[in-house]
Amino acid sequence: MDLLKAFGFQKIHFEDYTPLDQIALMAGAEVMVSVHGAGFANMLFANTQALIIEIGSLQTAVHRWGDFWPIAHVAGCRYLSFFADHDMPDPLQDPDFATDGIVPVALSDFGIGRLAAFLAASLGHAPRLDRPDAVAELMRQLIRSEQTLAAEKLVHVHQDVMQEDAAFLSAKAELHRARGESHAELLALLSAWEANRSQWQTLTQILWCARKVERHDILRWAANTLAESFPDQCLSLVKTRPWLRDFL
Repeated sequence: MDLLKAFGFQKIHFEDYTPLDQIALMAGAEVMVSVHGAGFANMLFANTQALIIEIGSLQTAVHRWGDFWPIAHVAGCRYLSFFADHDMPDPLQDPDFATDGIVPVALSDFGIGRLAAFLAASLGHAPRLDRPDAVAELMRQLIRSEQTLAAEKLVHVHQDVMQEDAAFLSAKAELHRARGESHAELLALLSAWEANRSQWQTLTQILWCARKVERHDILRWAANTLAESFPDQCLSLVKTRPWLRDFL
């Protein structure tokens, strides 16, 4: 709550308000954040620009996944789920819904920080993060939630210190893909490969992208590099993509 208040959030309990006031609160909300619970039924009255974030667990993903999706579709709002640990002595234990009910979530300081960074970026800020993998993950979260402008801001903030990091460059390629910028995506993937040549997945992404933009020279190079450096992965790929043989 301390982190949320810094962005103008207010803590409320819907049950403290009349039904009409609950509707008004939800209709005027820009962002709602809460753990899984019945309060998300009010999402029915959310405006189409609202961002609704539910903090759940493996238990809610398995047993309660469909509870609120129909309501989100009716409202037309953006409804996202983050998943945390179970608040139990053994957080890896799978609770029994029949005997344990809905088990609360447990968020570490690290988890709270990741969620706060996502909220900050969603609200138009560009948080400065120290670790390239954290930047890359936040960029992917923003892209998956169709917030490409927020992801682009994140790129500009970190371009000076992370422009040679493979994870950052791979996430940058995903941003270009989401924006339909195939040639820029290919350049970012090639830079990611130069930054870290141990990731065969980067080569496969280069293959798909090079084929899309009809850069057969790059496609041939990527296919042969994959065959030389990662023969098992190449063999497996050729079995499902026989067209690759034409470039080997």
